[in-house]
Amino acid sequence: MSLCCNEKNKEMKPVKQKDSFGLRVKNLRLEKGLSQSDLAEIMGTSNIMISRYERNEVKPTIDVLIRFAYALETKVAYLVGESKITLDPELSKIVEDILSFPEDRQRLLRSMIASLLRTSKEDFAPTI
Repeated sequence: MSLCCNEKNKEMKPVKQKDSFGLRVKNLRLEKGLSQSDLAEIMGTSNIMISRYERNEVKPTIDVLIRFAYALETKVAYLVGESKITLDPELSKIVEDILSFPEDRQRLLRSMIASLLRTSKEDFAPTI
């Protein structure tokens, strides 16, 4: 377990292993069916380094974070714990497309998606 500084009161608190960079990398790698050697080859490094990152023995540079994000089809924010989810590539592309539209069209699409989600939740809500 490592320590993290809480910026508000500058106290050190333990970082849960489930939230660690290494565990996020390992879980994504396994979800994609990649071995450490496979991931190392994609990233241009060794499987020994991948193992060290997964065990949190080595802290990645920003360049390495970007390469991990690219190789594992996720966002840097997810890898560093700023986000609880990672989007699959198809959903990520849809979001990027929406963000390329003018603001008024984005608002309309968000409204339509929210409406579809509400309807879907109602359709699948358990009946009592």
